[in-house]
Amino acid sequence: MGATALDSIDHWERIVDLLIVSLDGPRDRHDQLRGKPGSYHRAIRLLEEARSRGVNTAVVCVIGPWNLDCIEEVLDVAGQVGSWAYFQPAYRDNFRVTAGMNSDISVDDLRRIARLLREARGKGRPLGNSDGFLRLLEQGPPFGDCRKCVAGKYFGTVLPDGLVVPCHGLAALEGWHNGRERGFARAFLDMPAIKKGPGCSCSPYMESDLIFHGSPSALLTAVRRMVMPAPRGAPDTQR
Repeated sequence: MGATALDSIDHWERIVDLLIVSLDGPRDRHDQLRGKPGSYHRAIRLLEEARSRGVNTAVVCVIGPWNLDCIEEVLDVAGQVGSWAYFQPAYRDNFRVTAGMNSDISVDDLRRIARLLREARGKGRPLGNSDGFLRLLEQGPPFGDCRKCVAGKYFGTVLPDGLVVPCHGLAALEGWHNGRERGFARAFLDMPAIKKGPGCSCSPYMESDLIFHGSPSALLTAVRRMVMPAPRGAPDTQR
């Protein structure tokens, strides 16, 4: 959704608590990975429009071999637009977490990412990931157990076609209900229990799971995000 599309929605800032935008790297890398020139510019415009209306914003960067060298630059961009930045490793199939992580990402890569992000936090960069998330990242897959995750219990995900699922990583499994046909509340309440799954490293889900399970670092990080603006900074080199 672009800024012009948002302009067509009356008072959208009253119903949006947090706007999250995908960011794959600086301008050239983002446009290359998205396969569409101008994608970076539209993402930045959307973030700036949201911030101008008082809406909290964040960016999520999915890390793979294609942008392992862009962590600092993503943090730079996040600092320029006043957004928190989250990072997570890529999976083979976004809608089937059971397929596992991208095979080109090694456990050593995960540990390197966690180390770089921990160093970034120490420098006061606008990192949104908690230390609890980074510790799980360092351990490498599997990251948990989908049966114990709070996704599907305390919140769900609605796909574009109306299907109500615990999270997009389990969307390829069968048995979910469509909210457009059944009603979204009923589709959520009738959601089948998750019977298997290796857990995931999708930062919004993992952070939520850590919070509901009482992780001190995740709770403190969440409070910090709510009461403090994202640190701004870094030279404006990508506009």
